[in-house]
Amino acid sequence: MPAIAAGGKPPLFAWPIPADGASSAWAGAICRALNRQKPTPEEPRKSRIGCDFDPDPRRAALVLRAVGADDPAAFVRARLARLGGPDQPLLTSQAQFMAQAIRLYARTALGLARLLAASPAKIAGPVAVDSPAARRRDDLLGLASLAGRPGLNLTVEDALLIGPAEPKP
Repeated sequence: MPAIAAGGKPPLFAWPIPADGASSAWAGAICRALNRQKPTPEEPRKSRIGCDFDPDPRRAALVLRAVGADDPAAFVRARLARLGGPDQPLLTSQAQFMAQAIRLYARTALGLARLLAASPAKIAGPVAVDSPAARRRDDLLGLASLAGRPGLNLTVEDALLIGPAEPKP
């Protein structure tokens, strides 16, 4: 990817997020971790990543913008790789923060309803018509997944690249 011209906006990297509680919980944790990463000595001094996650149950998306980097794709690739290496404790702490935030949000009726709406109920196997299907609350809300390995694998190659708008003639 070519360097960004002076004064131009860097491109956005966007990933669609599956409509389930586990993916939404991990997207929130990853985004929080990316926003809190410290720059390495090799990175430009003013470089940073802006991350935002929209948990819309119809089409959730995680969007990154690399600011102050000469090669935004390489910069994003390096920052994502650090989450699996030296910044793993940061990601773990943000997953714990997300778990606590989800627990608090689910304490209200409206919060629980919104979280359940973002996680469609998937019933494994046939279920009798007259029997209610029992599902674990933590699985539906994504809490169970936050205790394990990240449920999302974001790569620059899988991202939708959104560049600045073309100038009007």
